[in-house]
Amino acid sequence: MDGILVQAVRDHLERIVADDLFSGAARLCRFLRFTVESKISGREDQIKEFVIGREVFDRKDGYDPRLDPIVRVEARRLRAKLAEYYEGPGRTEPLRLEYPRGSYIPIVTRPNPVVADAQPARRRSLTWLAIPGAIVLAALILAAYRFGPWARPQTVAVLPVQWISDASGLDKTDAGIAEAVDAELANRDIARVIAWPVMLRYQTAHRSSDSIAAELGASTLIMIAVRDADRGKLVSAFLMEPASGRKRRVNSYTVDDVSTLAAQRSVAHQIVGDLRPLLVLR
Repeated sequence: MDGILVQAVRDHLERIVADDLFSGAARLCRFLRFTVESKISGREDQIKEFVIGREVFDRKDGYDPRLDPIVRVEARRLRAKLAEYYEGPGRTEPLRLEYPRGSYIPIVTRPNPVVADAQPARRRSLTWLAIPGAIVLAALILAAYRFGPWARPQTVAVLPVQWISDASGLDKTDAGIAEAVDAELANRDIARVIAWPVMLRYQTAHRSSDSIAAELGASTLIMIAVRDADRGKLVSAFLMEPASGRKRRVNSYTVDDVSTLAAQRSVAHQIVGDLRPLLVLR
C-alpha cells in the first residue's frame, strides 16, 4: 500500500471509526472498512459503486446505481467527515485516508512535514519586529467585528418541536439533541444562547413558541425535530422568527442512531456548523 505498513493503516482506521465524529455513522464506518480492507487485500477491482451498494448498503437484486445514488451521496459525506476529522481530533495523525473525487478507492498518504525556516538571521529578526504591530492591528479588527453595531450576536433559544406540538411520529431524542446544540453554541461563543436549565421549565408547559421567545427575550428559535427514517433517524433543524412563525432555513440529517450522548453531540456539531452564518445580525 504505497510502502506504508498494513498494520499502521489498520490502526489508523480503528482510531477514525472510534472517534466521536463517526460514532453515529455506522454506514460510513462500514464504507471505510470495506474499501480500506479491499485495497489492503489487493482487491481494488471490487471497489466499485455497484459492489459497494450491495456489500455496504445492503442493496438487493435489481439495484441500479444510476437510479439509486446512495453510494455517491455517502461518499460525499465520508469525504466531508474525514476532512473534519483531520482538521480537528485527527490533526496529529501520522497518516491520511483520502478518496479522490470520482473514485471510491482510498489513498493513504503521510502529511507533509513542516519545512524548517531557512531565512537568514536578519530577515527573521525583521519578521519578529513586525509581529507586535500585526497583533495590535488584528486585535483592533477583531474588536470592531465583535462589538461593532453591524455584527451583534443574536439571543437564541433551542427548543425541541415536541415541547410545543402534539404531532405524531416525533421522537423524544429531540430533547437530547437540543441540549447538545445549546451546549455547542455556548462553547463556541457563536450567539447569546439561553441556558438549557432555563429551557427545561418549558418541557411540559405546552406553550406557544412565540410566547416562550417573548418571555426569554429570544430573537430567534432553533427548532429541533427527530423522526423515524427508512434507515435510522431523520433529524431536522431550522431557525424560526417567533413573531411571524416564518422558517428561515431547514436542514435535515439522516443518522443511524441518536440514542447515545456521543451521537447527539456529533449531529449537534453539524447543525451548529450549518446554522452559524445565520446567527449574526447584520
